[in-house]
Amino acid sequence: DARGSSRYGAVVVSPAAEANVTLPYTAMVNSTALHGVGVYLNLVHSAAMKYLSGVGSARIKARNHPLPRTRRELADTAVTSAVSASLVLTIALAFIPASYALFVVKERETGVSGLLNVCEGTGTASWVASWLFDSLSFLVPASLMLMLIFAFELPNISEGRAPGPLVVALLLFGPSSALFTYVLSGSFTSHAQAQSALLLTYVGMGTGGSAAINVLMVLGGTLAQIGFPLREVLRLSPLYAMSDVVIQLAFCDDGTRCRGVSSSGFDNEADLSPWAWEVCGANIFFLALMLLVFGAMLLGKEYVRANPGFRASLVKRLPLLDPAGAAAAEAEEAARQRGDALVGTAAAVEDEDVAAE
Repeated sequence: DARGSSRYGAVVVSPAAEANVTLPYTAMVNSTALHGVGVYLNLVHSAAMKYLSGVGSARIKARNHPLPRTRRELADTAVTSAVSASLVLTIALAFIPASYALFVVKERETGVSGLLNVCEGTGTASWVASWLFDSLSFLVPASLMLMLIFAFELPNISEGRAPGPLVVALLLFGPSSALFTYVLSGSFTSHAQAQSALLLTYVGMGTGGSAAINVLMVLGGTLAQIGFPLREVLRLSPLYAMSDVVIQLAFCDDGTRCRGVSSSGFDNEADLSPWAWEVCGANIFFLALMLLVFGAMLLGKEYVRANPGFRASLVKRLPLLDPAGAAAAEAEEAARQRGDALVGTAAAVEDEDVAAE
């Protein structure tokens, strides 16, 4: 075989065989020989017929026509391939947004963020620049992922209308995951801890969550009723929404006819489009929603930080927002960094004037 697979078999006749009475035997066939069972069974039966009939030319013709798999069998097989593909893709994707926190937290650790605020005028400009760079840089691994999917011809995912939702989800995942990382990075003071914690968060909610939820939906019954509402909660993680898109597309026949999902589990009789709400529509909607929500949260946080008066009035009305005075300390540190930078700039200008004189 050109692919190097071995196809062999053997027949072992039991010593207890009696002429013209019984013929106990064992056929041993390699699993890579698809028609090996029928071939070796027919070999024994043909030899027995020749012996009993006494006709040396006697032979038996065997025909093997396996029935096609049912839709349920195909769906069950797709579960394995879908979960495997999702695990590989989502684990790889988890490292990309987790790396964004490395630079963001490191800038805050070293005080570079304060200097950037002075140079760029506002912290909003710094966040927008970082977001644009991270979103555009994500296009490189996203393109490579699509190339690998089509190169290896992943069943269902690379066929029919399935590539459309996959591309849209990838385009939304990059910007939304970057904002998700920025929002969570504010809770860390160490860039190494931030990257490790966010990586575990992405893998846990994305890879682990998608695998667990789909197992519950396959089992059906009460377990499906538990897993169905959990899907809506886990969709707040961009990686889970992206992972669920890959899994749902893997369940589609030829990338066109997809099964439905309900509180009872998977509906194998449904015939839905890949763009349907139950298939990829909800995940794409949540990715777009997270892009808006996390963006608004980040800009709102920056507005509160840049306006000490508004923050003071907000904390006064809602003390739980700043129980330890962290916001005031952060504002004081930012003001000190800004003042130091301005003083340094003024001193440099004065030195130049003195030198000119």
